[in-house]
Amino acid sequence: MVLSPLCPHSHASRYLRAIPVPKPLKGAADMNEAYHAENSKRARTASWSSCLPPKAFQAPPPPAACALRDPSGIDSLILEGAALKNEIDSKTARLRLIHLRLAESARFENGKKTALLSGAGYRVKVRLYENIAWDQEKILKFREYVPEEKFGELFKAVYEPTSRKEIDGFIAHADEELSNGLKWCMSVKPGAPQVTYEKLTDTGSGGRGF
Repeated sequence: MVLSPLCPHSHASRYLRAIPVPKPLKGAADMNEAYHAENSKRARTASWSSCLPPKAFQAPPPPAACALRDPSGIDSLILEGAALKNEIDSKTARLRLIHLRLAESARFENGKKTALLSGAGYRVKVRLYENIAWDQEKILKFREYVPEEKFGELFKAVYEPTSRKEIDGFIAHADEELSNGLKWCMSVKPGAPQVTYEKLTDTGSGGRGF
């Protein structure tokens, strides 16, 4: 028992209040020591990889470190572009398969090329298309048997260059007046660059021929 620290000059000093103090449990020190010993044993036997956070939650390397490994940023762009290209190709193929399955499930009435489907909160329109390739020589042969005005209603003349090489050569070597006349027929607009990705077996070659 521990006596309360009451003032000795107080009248209440004669009525000292006893404050009970719990005794330590028997064997508590031993139990505490055993607990820490077991934890130390587990820490020694655990592999370092098990102490790392999940890969998805690991912090990315600092920008300075990335800049040292890839100062121009080309490697990062190539890796991201190749991954996106693979993902787009995979999803495009899957989407094409889905559209074929939907077309097979749709009902096209009376020879129509359009059908409707509904489900999952969507209204889906399915339209069938046909890719037709025309034989130019056969068209000219067919023209011999059809009146000219009727043929004009069926077909129209479209002039296309034989090749880009021929066009560039003409512009480079023809008279300036003719060269400018051919350019006058052209409407040039910048197009999106075409990029292909080829996985190299030797990653240390450092080639950037893209």
